[in-house]
Amino acid sequence: MIKRGTRKIRTKLQEQGYTVSRRRIRRIMKEQGLVSTYTIAQYKLLETMPK
Repeated sequence: MIKRGTRKIRTKLQEQGYTVSRRRIRRIMKEQGLVSTYTIAQYKLLETMPK
């Protein structure tokens, strides 16, 4: 599990002089089986239905 999402990774790569789209970064992450902590937190399942 990584602590950076595609936007932060893209920003870091741009600082180093690379031009990469967020879609490409996401595709590489998916191929490598990487998931950001933000994605996990955003899609947390509820045990009970809210009223």
